[in-house]
Amino acid sequence: NKVNEIIKNIEDFDIVLIQENWSYKTLFLERLKNFKFIFGEKKKSSFLPSGLINSFSKNINIIEYEDKIYANCSGYLFNGLDCLSSKGFIYAKINFNGKIMDIYNTHLDSGNSENDKCARKSQLDELKKFVLRKRSDIPYIICGDFNIDYFGKDKLIIDKFMSDLELNIINSQDEDNSSNKIDYIFYS
Repeated sequence: NKVNEIIKNIEDFDIVLIQENWSYKTLFLERLKNFKFIFGEKKKSSFLPSGLINSFSKNINIIEYEDKIYANCSGYLFNGLDCLSSKGFIYAKINFNGKIMDIYNTHLDSGNSENDKCARKSQLDELKKFVLRKRSDIPYIICGDFNIDYFGKDKLIIDKFMSDLELNIINSQDEDNSSNKIDYIFYS
């Protein structure tokens, strides 16, 4: 029911980026007929795909895309079980009403152990290197589930990521009204 409600509320948008969708691929395809989809794939050593979906309305032309799986993860039996699903990102270069832009959708490792934090740092570095390699003078958006709390002690990791890539943030939460912030939308 919750996924049906989400789908109902996103039908009028042009770009929809989703994380942690391991079970409802068919439902999205059946219900959102006016969208083109890029689904995150599964690496060989994982039981589940990345759960990432990049969705674009029919009036958006997808110029190119890549589905990348991060090299490192942490946790098969503990620490968030992150190695059971593929963590990674989907990159897409799109033409939206004559404007070219790059879109990145990611999901990083979860958990609070030192191994989890090391995996997230490695994943963030991998994403940053890819963005720097692809980056040109066109605008870009990076969003997703980073599992790094902006209001916690790891705030500096997000600040450095934003600084290194010269990003701005859409701040949908503030420190006074939220216990944590792990999902982000950044833009150039």
